[in-house]
Formats: sequence, C-alpha cells, structure tokens
Amino acid sequence: DFAKKELGVCLAENFEIFREKWNIDILLVDDRNVVVIENKVLSHINGLWFNRVSGHEESQLKKYYDIVTGKEDRFNPDNEYKELTPHFFIFAPDHNNIDLAKYLRGESYKIKKYSTIKVWVDTIAGNDDFAQQLSEAMVPHTQTTFDFYTDMKQRFMHECKRNSKRTI
Repeated sequence: DFAKKELGVCLAENFEIFREKWNIDILLVDDRNVVVIENKVLSHINGLWFNRVSGHEESQLKKYYDIVTGKEDRFNPDNEYKELTPHFFIFAPDHNNIDLAKYLRGESYKIKKYSTIKVWVDTIAGNDDFAQQLSEAMVPHTQTTFDFYTDMKQRFMHECKRNSKRTI
C-alpha cells in the first residue's frame, strides 16, 4: 500500500526485498518493477567525483541507476532487471536538503521526506510496538534544520547541567 499510495508504484503481492544489494539500501523487485530506495538519514549523497566532461558530480545515484538499468555490468553482468520498469527514490530527513540537479542521473530520483513517511507509519501503527517506536525515532528527522538545531542545543544544555554536578 505504501509503494502504491506514496511512491506511485503498483507492486505485485509477491515482491522481493533486498537490503544492501550492490550497496543499494533497499531494492524492491516484482515481475514488472524494480524500486531503488536510498536512505539518507545520517548522510548526504556518497561516492562523489567530478566528471569534467559532463560538468556534474557522479555519485552513488548514477551507480545505482546504471546497475539497475543495465548500463553498469561490473555489478550486474546478467542485467537481470532489464525488462523491468525502474523507479528511484531517496528517503531523506526534512532537514537534509539534497539538490538532485547537481548529480548525474539525479533527475531520475524522487525525494520522499521523513515527515511523509512518518504520517504513513502513524496511520498503521495502532498498538504495534515496533511501529510506535519507529514513529518516535523519526520525530527528530521530521523537523527543519532550525528545529533540529534547537533540539540538539536543549539536549546539550541538559547534559551540561547534569554533568556539572559531578566532581572530577
């Protein structure tokens, strides 16, 4: 349901999920689609190098695009997904501002902010402990940069006060 409603991809009921296949965080595969999900919770786009010919930065985004679409046979020599429709997503905290235009193949990716994902998790959480914990863990990542900074400052001040009572 999430893939259909939030990503716009209709996956068959018998899809496969791979974690860290070819360093791709999440890879969903059914008989018609291959979905690449790169999760950027604590980092930015990795594997950067500047391509002087194109004037763009090459990165993991291009690498994953090339692997899935068959343009990179070093990792996927059998081109096992060549007949499938590829979809590319980045799940990113609201405070992580990624400029896809500066990366080769960046235009192929769509960004889904954690606030959108959290709303979905909250709708299905109910009494499920795991879903509730996931929702709570996502809260700092649904805030803007300023709110995130304020939260960290408050935590830092709390720790300073707590540690100021200790003697060395």
